[in-house]
Formats: sequence, structure tokens, C-alpha cells
Amino acid sequence: MPRRHGDDQPTVIASTPQRRAGRPGSAGFLRYSRSDRGLAQVTHLDNRGDRALHHGEYAWDTRFDHLGVQLQPHTDWRILGEHLRGRTGMGVPAPAADVGFRASYLLIPWTHRGKLRVTARYDDFSTRDPDHQPRGERSDEDGHAWTAALLWQASPAL
Repeated sequence: MPRRHGDDQPTVIASTPQRRAGRPGSAGFLRYSRSDRGLAQVTHLDNRGDRALHHGEYAWDTRFDHLGVQLQPHTDWRILGEHLRGRTGMGVPAPAADVGFRASYLLIPWTHRGKLRVTARYDDFSTRDPDHQPRGERSDEDGHAWTAALLWQASPAL
């Protein structure tokens, strides 16, 4: 990563998005970067949705926390990862949806002499959806995946 003036400074951003019911939500992040090694960022969002019915549509109340990291321990290696965890819901008292969710990935690319790149990635997610209805469906999901890629540039012209 090229070094730029001011890259080693923490950054804080905050905002207040508006929701359908006129209630302000909040979002913000804290980022720290070292141009020679990588960066880390923590984000929080809370839209403060009121979950009620507004003109035939429900407002969703969503909150989540997010962590992202990018490291470069060597010029040929990088390590990238993100993790997200939160809850969202709508409807009071019924119909009601209350969903917990999380998702993560880890990505490791290696580059050799600018011509060969090998990448491995792992993804994992889950949702938990207890809808609190006597005969309601449960929509819980879990999943994970591995991905590998090999890229080779035979010559700069190709």
C-alpha cells in the first residue's frame, strides 16, 4: 500500500439517517489505518425504525455492528476480513418479524512477481427468525462456503 500523508490518523464519521416515521437514526464508524500495514474499521448502525404500519407498509427496525480488517504483513500477502452481526424486525405485536443475523468472510490473496495470484476465501452466515406465530414458519438459515482462485497473466499484452 502506498504511503500517503495523513494515513495514520483515526477517522470518526457519524450521521443521522431519517426513517419513514420521522425518527432520526444513527450511524457511525471509527477507522484506523497504517498505510504500510493495513486498516481496521468498526461501524454501528441503528435506524430506530418504529416497526409500526405506515400507509400500508411496515417500518423495519434495524441495528447492526460491523468490523472490517485489511492487513498486509508482506508485500506479496494480504489478509482481509469482515464480520457483521445485528437484528432487524417489523410489526407490533403481530404480524411480527424478529430476525437476528450475522455474516463473516476471510480472504487471503497471495501475489507472485505480479503475474500469479492465488486467493482463498471462506464465508459464513446465519439468520435466526423466530416469528412468534403459533403456526408461523421458521426461516432460520445457516451457510458457509470455500472459494479458491488462481489467476495467471501470461504477458502484459494478454
